[in-house]
Amino acid sequence: MLRLASKVIVPLTAFLFAAQQADMAAAQSSAKLRYGFQAGQSYAYDMKIVAQVHTVEETRQGVMVFEIRSATEDQFVMRSSGHLGISRKGGSSMRSPFPPFVPRPPMGFGPFGVNQPIDWTITRGGDIAVVGRVEQIPYLLGPSDLLIIEPLPVDAKSQWSTASGTGVVEKSRGRIGRFGPPRMAEETGYGGTERTEYSIVSTTADTARINKKYTLSTTPVEKSGKQFTMTGGGELQFDLKRGVFTSASLKYQIKITETNLTLVVPVSVTYRLMTDAELAELRSKEKEAAEAAAEAARPKPLTTEERASILKDLRSREEKRCDAALERLGKSVVGDNPDEISAAVVPYLNHPNDWIKPKAAKALVVWATSNAEAALIEASQSDNLWLRNPSVEALGRLKSPAAAEAVAEQLPRCRGEAGKALRAMGPVAEAATIPWIKDRDHWVRSEALEVLKAIGGPASLAALKEELSQRGVDKHVLEATISAIRFRRQSQGDTEPETPAAKASSGMRMWHDISGTFEVEAIFIGLADKKVSLKRRDGRIVAVPMERLSAEDQAWVEQRTKQATDPFQ
Repeated sequence: MLRLASKVIVPLTAFLFAAQQADMAAAQSSAKLRYGFQAGQSYAYDMKIVAQVHTVEETRQGVMVFEIRSATEDQFVMRSSGHLGISRKGGSSMRSPFPPFVPRPPMGFGPFGVNQPIDWTITRGGDIAVVGRVEQIPYLLGPSDLLIIEPLPVDAKSQWSTASGTGVVEKSRGRIGRFGPPRMAEETGYGGTERTEYSIVSTTADTARINKKYTLSTTPVEKSGKQFTMTGGGELQFDLKRGVFTSASLKYQIKITETNLTLVVPVSVTYRLMTDAELAELRSKEKEAAEAAAEAARPKPLTTEERASILKDLRSREEKRCDAALERLGKSVVGDNPDEISAAVVPYLNHPNDWIKPKAAKALVVWATSNAEAALIEASQSDNLWLRNPSVEALGRLKSPAAAEAVAEQLPRCRGEAGKALRAMGPVAEAATIPWIKDRDHWVRSEALEVLKAIGGPASLAALKEELSQRGVDKHVLEATISAIRFRRQSQGDTEPETPAAKASSGMRMWHDISGTFEVEAIFIGLADKKVSLKRRDGRIVAVPMERLSAEDQAWVEQRTKQATDPFQ
């Protein structure tokens, strides 16, 4: 099967600027072309890329914004952001005929996309001095971040060219099974060369019209004869005063050939520099869209009429009405008489439609009462994670020992959701969580310890100390958890004293200074350079000179250190 591929970006320092005839259009070559991007300014480009494969037309369109982070006489640092949305038309289905050439940038918000920023350092002549994180787009166009950058002539010339070696990477992916996750992308590389020719067609006081011609050709593969070629070009507009390209209209033809097979793909690229007013308007619309989306996602209470309508829809058993009712409940705020809503939703946890079950669980995240406990416990054990995870979250509302036990049982399968639910339950989940600090899975143990940091009490402290005395594994984590529980309880005003046995097992004792004025409860860590290291309840370690301790404490330290060094003690 023939596939398109992506071009490997080559730093422009590799380009060879070919010398041209010195006598050509002297009037047009009087101005030396250089980029004039200004530090602190943003340049927004409206971009569109269209490719045709067989009967399917794929369009990538959006706004790319280039923020100039810094600029010197020789170079500037450019940060790009944005997203080119994808749309398709034609063909027997809307599924793309294009292979996933490279990882696509994540979807963003509004016209800009808010993607992870990418920084490029580029010379005033268009050389790439420092390469950023490359986000390739298909059709052998390189990264969208550099579509507005072209190499400029070294001197004031009306014609110049660049030539270099290049590479093409073909990526293909499939799925593991019909509905399984994507397979790891397989890559095939092809070596080749590319050449670009530029000529200034005409100039005015402000603008230079530049013609571009481009060719790329890879070396045919020996056995299959597979080869990629790309030819084309078009016109560019360069603002001589601002030192930026303001528009481009380019057309290319990609040809992929194998033995007895040929695929021709026409590709067009256009872009336009937007005005400051257009950029401000787009940013305003983006802000409004984000605020509207946040408002739409914000849970809203049910009106009396909505509640009555939703209950009627749930009792109708009609899938479309029930689906919409459950969707609304999941985005609402719990109101009066939640038992009625909870009882009406519970049957849908066992609905034959696998799309309705998760919506019922999400509705119970808001409305669950004790009448939903048994059904949610059963749903939390489902192999369907879309049902299991919200069921675990809904059980967190109930704050019962049975619900806590069910949630804790799911720590190995969905520890994040289970841990969050156990923390939401509070102290009632302590007994169910404690056994999991002994689990053989490190991540499950870690999640259980994080839960106990938030909800643990005396029972947790006792279990943790016992675990600390029996295991060398996670020693520091166990100690940190004990300290965190103690500190939280003290800050919350929980003054329930520990038993003397518990204090002794932890090594905690009260220390006094020689004047008898100050005291601190801490664990003895060691003696070095006549300084005693003590670990306080809040986990802080302090070093106290031996002579500042009370006579009783000094004797205690001397006895302890003597026992540590004398094997007959």
